[in-house]
Amino acid sequence: METESCADAAAHTIYDDEVFQMACEQFRVIADYLNIDQNDREWATYPKRAVAVTLPVHMDDGSTRALQGYRVQHHIALGPTKGGTRFAPSLSMGETAALAMWMSWKCALAQLPYGGAKGGVAVDPSKLSRPELEAVSRRYMQEMIPFVGPHTDIMGPDMGTNEQIMAWFMDTYSVYMGYAVNEIVTGKPVAIGGTEGRREATGRGVVYLVERAMNMLKMDPEKCTAIVQGFGNVGSVAALSLAYKSGVKVVGISDHTAAIYNPKGIDVKAASLPKGPTARPRRMRICFSTNAGTKCS
Repeated sequence: METESCADAAAHTIYDDEVFQMACEQFRVIADYLNIDQNDREWATYPKRAVAVTLPVHMDDGSTRALQGYRVQHHIALGPTKGGTRFAPSLSMGETAALAMWMSWKCALAQLPYGGAKGGVAVDPSKLSRPELEAVSRRYMQEMIPFVGPHTDIMGPDMGTNEQIMAWFMDTYSVYMGYAVNEIVTGKPVAIGGTEGRREATGRGVVYLVERAMNMLKMDPEKCTAIVQGFGNVGSVAALSLAYKSGVKVVGISDHTAAIYNPKGIDVKAASLPKGPTARPRRMRICFSTNAGTKCS
């Protein structure tokens, strides 16, 4: 009897999403290479549990929005789950499940005693005021309290979230518990128990691997150029490190709002600076190339 692949089976489940199907296909390729038994493949891909919640949030204009939130815990064989929380308008249960699966693989490959998890809210954080963003963050954690904990599932930042949101998560959970629970989240501000360099760690890891690859290929960094797609928590740090640590000329950067290309090189530091009193850190500014270099506004 022909066995249905995970990607095909996912089309008939709550995980019906092209991102989850892509993760399943990646697993299939490696499973074939490792000769993993067919009986062990399906349960190894589908999450242990998945939670969907509705978040009623009062907006500044007096209206109330009902936002969708998700949390997926992929597997708990190695220990409690851990993984980021993203705020993105297109977030779905299937995408969240794929991200949780990838987190499981990363923890296992790094021999960390954790399973993979992921979560988030389907919302565009750039369109929220600070009070609205705080309300969404706190409401999401309130709904997740029965399903997370330092020995169950530990949250962290991801796309669209940052140290401030982790601080709101921690405070909301701690108020419920009646005492400070620093370990409920990673990526929180250093002042309340966070780790120095944590925000920059992923971007620096990218550059570490790029440098190793260039070394193996005997490439001179100062004669190389780079284009960095994505300019958030990871991409901005990677671009800065490539330019100012490795000596690579960064000729292109982009995020979801704009893309810049200048063959003469880009002033990555200038592009990273916030603009205006309410600008968010690391949000890309609009830049363009001129004969004199890169101009940012």
